[in-house]
Amino acid sequence: MGKQAPPKAEKDRSERWLLTYADLITLLLIFFIIMYVFSVEDKSKFKKMADSLYVTFKGGGFMVIGEGQGPSLIPGLSNFGAKRLAYNSQTEADKTDTLKKQIDQIVTKEKLGGSISVLKESKGIVIRVLDNVLFNTGTLELTDKSIKILREIGEILSLYQDRNVRVEGHTDNVSISNPKFSSNWELSALRAVTVVKVFIDLCKLEPAMFSAVGNGQYRPIADNDTLRGRKTNRRVEIIISNEPR
Repeated sequence: MGKQAPPKAEKDRSERWLLTYADLITLLLIFFIIMYVFSVEDKSKFKKMADSLYVTFKGGGFMVIGEGQGPSLIPGLSNFGAKRLAYNSQTEADKTDTLKKQIDQIVTKEKLGGSISVLKESKGIVIRVLDNVLFNTGTLELTDKSIKILREIGEILSLYQDRNVRVEGHTDNVSISNPKFSSNWELSALRAVTVVKVFIDLCKLEPAMFSAVGNGQYRPIADNDTLRGRKTNRRVEIIISNEPR
């Protein structure tokens, strides 16, 4: 009889479970850190923690805070979750500055610099939109472009749901000749409500954020005696407060 071949030595797999265990512990650690981060109210402490996490994990090929080159360890965190974490780490003043920059980017992207202006005032960020960008003349009908613009603004406002948002409708001083509306005041109020409904119904934002105000012709920002001035006065203003509600 021929000699039997000696049995092949089995590779030692006794410690392979440690790799899976280490991965599990790492995931649990990050999960609990994130849960703690969401509960932190001390902004300076939050910022330090965010910076620490960034430095710790960047070298490993992924990031927990912010948007990096590596894949997110937790699905979805690199998008809304990361933006929320970044938002929570800012001071109120920084949040307001960031908000203005985000809205400015929309205006630039949509090439609406002549129709939408974004102002930083003592009462908050004011998004001033000429009425013909949002509505067909003398109606409550939204233009196709207005839906897209309001959705983009609504996406940004989803990060600022702790703020009050007041939507104001304004007209010029020319009496409306439309039987659907008894006055410019009514038209301006209903247009403000229409914009608010887009934010609530289409963008799914918290209704408690919003108020709608109709000012009619009584808050002009330009001379109603000129064609250009009247065009400027026909507007909708979206005012986002500086401080949390």
